[in-house]
Amino acid sequence: MRIALICSSLQPGRDGVGDYVRRLTNELRSMGHTSIAIALNDPGDCLDEPNIIRLPRKTAWSKRWAQTRECLAKFSPDLVSLQWVPYGWHPRGYPRGVASPLSNIVPPNAKRHLMVHECWVGINIRDTILHRVIIGPLQRAASLKVFRNWQAQVTHTSIPAFAACLQRYSIKATVLPLFGNIPVVNEGQITTLDQLLPHDANAAPQLIVAWFGTVPIEWNAGELLIRLSAAAKSHGRRLVILSLGRTGAHGHKLTEWLNTKPDLGLHLPIGECSEAKLSSLLKSIDIGLSGVPLALVGKSGAI
Repeated sequence: MRIALICSSLQPGRDGVGDYVRRLTNELRSMGHTSIAIALNDPGDCLDEPNIIRLPRKTAWSKRWAQTRECLAKFSPDLVSLQWVPYGWHPRGYPRGVASPLSNIVPPNAKRHLMVHECWVGINIRDTILHRVIIGPLQRAASLKVFRNWQAQVTHTSIPAFAACLQRYSIKATVLPLFGNIPVVNEGQITTLDQLLPHDANAAPQLIVAWFGTVPIEWNAGELLIRLSAAAKSHGRRLVILSLGRTGAHGHKLTEWLNTKPDLGLHLPIGECSEAKLSSLLKSIDIGLSGVPLALVGKSGAI
């Protein structure tokens, strides 16, 4: 098949949906399909890459729509897959004005697929009144207009909560589980972690925990780490805490708090690193931590 995947951004390592689309495009090609990925609202420097087309957001929308329409007409896809997340199309997640142009760029003979990575804010009872009453309804109206104009033959989403949410608006979506953002590598599994840990023959055995990516504001990580440290000590082990990737503003606050609590254990703020090193570290830990609500776990490529 000839498959075109459309998303908002394909900036490497800066967009979870974009990274997903890149991996999916490559996997489709390895299975014998002809596939391309097109980013219509990319914030980064758009370098030439095989099978990847990145249209910068600084370019006028009219030009981007025309370029995409021309590209798809030339590619002549059997299937066009829209990989949707509202914040990719507008800073506040209110993608007004994109429903009709998106629908019109698809060649008439191509089938349409929709993957809803995120619906809209305000679904979670923990969301603020502002999100539930104002921002959420605006996002919902704009997103539903996109979905209905797209007229997909097949619609997927990543978790049952989103499928149920879409069903309330007469959109039938099947759950399609995500694959991870980080490939599994075999080399360096022990060496990488050994290089980071202090070498002390008299040190207690380690209990190694880690989180990867943005720390959510709702996550009470401090209480969890205190309890983990106590549990480790009760078993004669020392807690080692790794923070991996870009942890965000609340991750920085958590790091500052950990710096005031040396008795909890050893904290190693690794930050951003290569995929190979990150994969190696993730394979070496005892416990993975996340502040993502349980109902949303399936939508996280980081998890």
